[in-house]
Amino acid sequence: MISPIHYLSTYERRLDKGRFVLPEPFRDPEIVGFFMFPILSDSSRYILMYDSHTMEERLTVARETQDTNAPVVPISEGTPIGRADYVTMQNGNRISVPLEMRTAVGIDVDILVVGAFDRIELWNPSDWKQLSDEELVLMKDRLHLD
Repeated sequence: MISPIHYLSTYERRLDKGRFVLPEPFRDPEIVGFFMFPILSDSSRYILMYDSHTMEERLTVARETQDTNAPVVPISEGTPIGRADYVTMQNGNRISVPLEMRTAVGIDVDILVVGAFDRIELWNPSDWKQLSDEELVLMKDRLHLD
């Protein structure tokens, strides 16, 4: 079994013809593609990406447990909308983001590529900032900081 890549950090990118360059720390020659899911929740909207190996592991677990109702994308992530797409990396480590997904989550030209351990999230930068600001306020409230 291939050891999982841990995607960490956040990178700003610009889309060119609907494509972005995958950040160098996220690249692995054994990973040739990604599964993309547009996600909507009460507080956020983004595109969730699992590399082909991680997705295969999730599907294997679902098959082995024979739980046909087990979601491949955790419910805590939000609600997947539309259909998932599989995209392969093109020359220069470029990844195309389907127009329907970009439209659904409000991504235009600027994109934030967020590493979240076993997955990558694609965000509209202003949505990410708003969510981050809201989480900071909640954290301060919980810790009773002013």
